[in-house]
Amino acid sequence: FQGRQPFSLLFEGPPQPVLPQRIYRISHPQLDAMEIFLVPVGRSESATQYEAIFN
Repeated sequence: FQGRQPFSLLFEGPPQPVLPQRIYRISHPQLDAMEIFLVPVGRSESATQYEAIFN
């Protein structure tokens, strides 16, 4: 990642259960699967927000 700007992605999930901070394997039909470190960063009655930082 040399020469790239650090960035973060925010994800939103259901309010319960709150997933613990750890590495998760994610996949997308048009992209390769990857592992990212997700941290819960916010909660509301309707959602939990998670952040992944890439640097």
